[in-house]
Amino acid sequence: MHRAASVLFPGLIMAAAACAHGGVARGAQRLAPANPAPLLNVTNHSGSQVKVYAGYQLGTVFRFSGNRFVLRPAMIGNLPVRIYVRASSSQWFLSDPLVIAPGDTVDLEIPAAGMALSTASVRP
Repeated sequence: MHRAASVLFPGLIMAAAACAHGGVARGAQRLAPANPAPLLNVTNHSGSQVKVYAGYQLGTVFRFSGNRFVLRPAMIGNLPVRIYVRASSSQWFLSDPLVIAPGDTVDLEIPAAGMALSTASVRP
C-alpha cells in the first residue's frame, strides 16, 4: 500500500504542475488551427441599425457601433461571397464578390452618408 502511494503521489504532483503551466510539455508547441475561420468586422457609422448577411444572417450591428462575426468555414474557397446589409430604414448594400481565404478578415464600413457608399474589402 505504501509502495503504491509513493509511486502515485509524485506522478500526481508532476501532472498537476503540467496543468498549472498550460499543460504543454517543455519544448512542445501549441498548434494553430489548420484553417482558421475568416472574420467579418462591421463598422456602422450610420444612424440606423443594420442586419448583416453572408448567405445566412450573421447578426445585427447597432447604430454608431461595430461588431465582429466569425464566418462559416463553407465561406472559404474559390467561390466569391457577397455581403448583404439591410438597414432598419429599408436601405441596403450588396458588396462586390469577395474571395475569402482561411484567416482572412473582411472589413465592412458603413458611412454616415448612406448605405450606398459602404465598402467591403478583404485583408489577410
